[in-house]
Amino acid sequence: MSTTRTSGPQPTLDERTARRPHAGAWRGVWLSALGVAITAVVAWGLLLFAWMIDETHFDRPSAEFDAFTTQIERLPGVALVETERWVEAPAFWTPTSLLSAVVDVTALPGLLRTACSTVYAEPVTWSLRVSTAADAEVSMHATSDATGEALGDARCLVFGYDAVGLVHELDRAAPGLAIQPLVLENETLAFVALDEEPSGGFSRLLPLVEHCADLVAAAGLDPNTPVEISSPDLGVVLTPDESGEYLALLTQLAGDHAVRSFWSSPADSQMDGSATIQVVAPEDQRTAIENAIRASGVESADAPVGFIEP
Repeated sequence: MSTTRTSGPQPTLDERTARRPHAGAWRGVWLSALGVAITAVVAWGLLLFAWMIDETHFDRPSAEFDAFTTQIERLPGVALVETERWVEAPAFWTPTSLLSAVVDVTALPGLLRTACSTVYAEPVTWSLRVSTAADAEVSMHATSDATGEALGDARCLVFGYDAVGLVHELDRAAPGLAIQPLVLENETLAFVALDEEPSGGFSRLLPLVEHCADLVAAAGLDPNTPVEISSPDLGVVLTPDESGEYLALLTQLAGDHAVRSFWSSPADSQMDGSATIQVVAPEDQRTAIENAIRASGVESADAPVGFIEP
């Protein structure tokens, strides 16, 4: 005997939900939790991005770094030691240590020896302001060797040049100047003038041009190392064997033609590969200035000259 089962209409979603009275409630709870989680993730991402943009520092004090700082502060001839140890987003696990100090020129060798012999294991970014007998002020920045490869297990400061030798030569050749030396990525030895106020002329910087070869030698660099001199009123790049021509030209421009500022940009620093010169000088001196530049024998002597009113 056969029986026929008649299938009735399928229950609707609402009917199924009614049979399971808690299903709708759980779905609402799950959706609410998901919304809260997404909102939290977005908010955290925006906050992290803001910290990255602002380079917000989060202090990470260390007893070992404090002990190292105390050791530096007790050195004779070292003063105004300031330190900071912090982390930044997103690398919260990698601390950065900064130590800045004012150092008498006679104390510089001892400070460098102490830095090399420290047992403090983390790399340190150093900012030193060295005062000399002839009232020069040399600002130097370095990072201690993080691998210990400089001198065995030492943490020596890496400047890219002989710091003690260069400071002594700047004291001798350019007394009274505030200068920051550094080695650029293209292996140029740069001297940046740190004048707080415009001086109205570049004559004070001419000793750097005159003693260009001596400064390179004191820094322990190759004799053919290019030198860049940079300030608000002077910008030149020269090799030591060009110092005579540049010294004669700049002395003439400042003394005979009232040139207050001179910037020479080499060809390899320009987008179009062409050297340029810009000069701040009185309008009635322009022809004489251009003639002096053309006759100078410097590498950029044939570069186009642009004039700016003082």
